[in-house]
Amino acid sequence: MFSTKRKTKSLLKTATILLVFSLFLTLQYPVIGFDEDELDQYQKLWNGGIGVGYPDMLAQSFVPTDNLLTRVEINMYKAQQTKHNISVAIRNNLSGPNLVEFSLSSDAIPSSGGWVEFDFTDLQVIINETYYIVLIPEGTSMSYVWRGFDSSNFDNYPQGEAWLFTGGEWSDDDFLIQDWTFKTYKSHFSLPPTIPHQPVGPTEEYSWIDLEFQTNTTDPNGDDVSYGWDWNGDNVVDEWTNYFSSGTNVSTSHLFTRSGLFSVQVKAKDIYDVESGFSDPLLVNITNDPPIPPQSPDGKRVVLVGENVWYTTWTTDVENHFVKYGWDWNGDEVVDEWTAFHPSGYEINYSYRWDQSGTYGVKVKAMDEYGAQSNFSNVTRVVVVNIENDPPDKPLRPIGEAKGWKGLSYSYGSSTVDPNADLIWYLWDWDDGTTSEWIGPFESGQSCNVSHTWDTRGEFQVKVKARDESGVESVWSDSLPVSMPLGLPRFFIDAFWYVKQMFFTD
Repeated sequence: MFSTKRKTKSLLKTATILLVFSLFLTLQYPVIGFDEDELDQYQKLWNGGIGVGYPDMLAQSFVPTDNLLTRVEINMYKAQQTKHNISVAIRNNLSGPNLVEFSLSSDAIPSSGGWVEFDFTDLQVIINETYYIVLIPEGTSMSYVWRGFDSSNFDNYPQGEAWLFTGGEWSDDDFLIQDWTFKTYKSHFSLPPTIPHQPVGPTEEYSWIDLEFQTNTTDPNGDDVSYGWDWNGDNVVDEWTNYFSSGTNVSTSHLFTRSGLFSVQVKAKDIYDVESGFSDPLLVNITNDPPIPPQSPDGKRVVLVGENVWYTTWTTDVENHFVKYGWDWNGDEVVDEWTAFHPSGYEINYSYRWDQSGTYGVKVKAMDEYGAQSNFSNVTRVVVVNIENDPPDKPLRPIGEAKGWKGLSYSYGSSTVDPNADLIWYLWDWDDGTTSEWIGPFESGQSCNVSHTWDTRGEFQVKVKARDESGVESVWSDSLPVSMPLGLPRFFIDAFWYVKQMFFTD
């Protein structure tokens, strides 16, 4: 395998790019994306080769999949000693000029053959267009042989083909080689999208109304672009859109939740995260502040299933607008029903009834006549009970040590809620042939903590159930796996408890 030294070459290449493009890019584009190269197109098989001497040339067509061609390799050898160099050029037309060219001396070409690298200045190419690797000898003798592959059974590189220039013209007819050996390497040179147009949209509106803003831009590389919206002029993107085709008009909606003068601007980024600058801002004057969050609902805290109960609340609106109230009867942060509009500061009463027992978080929010909404009020807890008595809820999975020593005591805890707010007793199953007594009473929701000692090693499933004051039992909790793989001699157990009693017990 043969390869030229690339360290010095890479430094020269970088310097060249900076010298040629730095001023233009600095003035026009604030950020540039430039990736390390990687293998792109290739054909590595060979079962023959052809020597070439000036003025004849050999060529291989290929189709790049990214916009920067960094280098090529071809498998070749030196058939005889020569003082003449060998060059590789890239063309987009066989009869056209060289887009880039790189020469090697005869000393760089191995007589035994192998992969030879031609590391030219990086070339911007058009994705999915056809290009040509052209091997150009400087001497008339056929000193250099390019290896290739031919098969009547399959085409190893259907995207391209081998070419021969002889007699003043290029031809691929009746040729001994189907494709030359080659490797091309790619990278991506990404210019940022152009700065988007100033947003188009309303310049004066109320808060809490969905407003639509439009913009568009183009990307020099034709990449898809995403738009980053800054809704308050702090030069920080508040949200990015999905990606759109370059040049597409894009609409984005936004809802302002307070009054004020807002500077709305937008920037763009391509699929390589290369960003443009911000657009010119659009000044948007938002009026109308939302009402103050209402007072916590006031009413009965323990009610019966099906009982019609009343709750009271009120709020004020800064601009003295009429307000309506949105009730959340189950604590899920979603308004279940809205009232009619009422004057600001007016106390309202509203009734509701629950069809199922349980504990509910009741909250309320306010909306003025222009759609501005307050936050929810503080929650009021309401326990809904069934006269027929519901069982306690399934207890929580026990919490405690999951691994330990046999013969030592370990603590575990669990809790549950009784829909009727009854007192609760707990029964523990230790999975070693023993259970606890019914332990209690506890208030609904209060934790029950107990201790247990396993006398044998093994794997155990600890679970707990609950019973209310009417004797109605819950289902068993989920089990906590407990492993007691370790054993202590009785002496150490007695010593442990002696020390604990002497020094750690009040």
